[in-house]
Amino acid sequence: QDSLAARVFAVASEGAIAMRGYDNAPSEATWQAASKKLEETEAASAAIGNFSREHPELTTLRTDLEQANATYRQYKDSALAYHDATNAFQSAWADMVPAGGRLFDVLSALLAEVESVSKTEAQEGTTGTLAKRALQLRELGDAYREAAEIRLACWRAMSTGDPAVALAANKKALATAERLKALRSGFTRAENLARADECLAALVVYQNGTLTLQKAIEQQQATRSARGTAYFAFATEISDVAQNAVTAMRGQALQSETGLGQTVSLLVVGSAVAVLLGIATAVVITRGTNRI
Repeated sequence: QDSLAARVFAVASEGAIAMRGYDNAPSEATWQAASKKLEETEAASAAIGNFSREHPELTTLRTDLEQANATYRQYKDSALAYHDATNAFQSAWADMVPAGGRLFDVLSALLAEVESVSKTEAQEGTTGTLAKRALQLRELGDAYREAAEIRLACWRAMSTGDPAVALAANKKALATAERLKALRSGFTRAENLARADECLAALVVYQNGTLTLQKAIEQQQATRSARGTAYFAFATEISDVAQNAVTAMRGQALQSETGLGQTVSLLVVGSAVAVLLGIATAVVITRGTNRI
């Protein structure tokens, strides 16, 4: 029992280290390493379960093992939930990276187009639209700056694990979309309308993605905390299983020692009685012989 519990504790410790490796560098390889340790811990725990069924007299072992297994299920569920949250984060990030590239490319094309039209109109003496073009250039410049701020906020959310930063990026993406919708209403050329629509589509990806980042980070934090709590509780409970095994062995040894002492005492007393009976019998025989 003690050696089986020690095996569970050793494999569970290796699993905790593997999960920490997944925390620091989430990838398919690090998750497979952690998953393998989860399976090995369950197998080691099952071995104790089989041992307890083979020895029904170990009632304390069964009780302790049931509690430890329940705690381990909490640990495993937390690890799986953390993995799901990490996958959601990575999936949203994978969508936002190309969307961000398209957003900057299209905004740059719009800026170049509006600036070109503005210069042409100025050369042609079309002064009535100069103020409108200047406003469009300023709004597009602000939209470009805001897009850069959104991207930087996403990087900051990833590096710091702060859900508030992701939520701020979401609000910025919503505001930038409203700015571009207002700009689009002033465009007349089909190519500019298409570019504005592409910008808005990219911002929708950012809007959805930043909300996913926020929720994923919150879930990561909650499940990481739950996982740590469950691990330390599980480690304590498995240590109790091992300690109870040692205590039981000591009790059995003391009981055996006491039983052996009692047996020796009975043998000594029995031997003494046998000797006395032998002496008494000899005396009786001797007296009987003398009388004859």
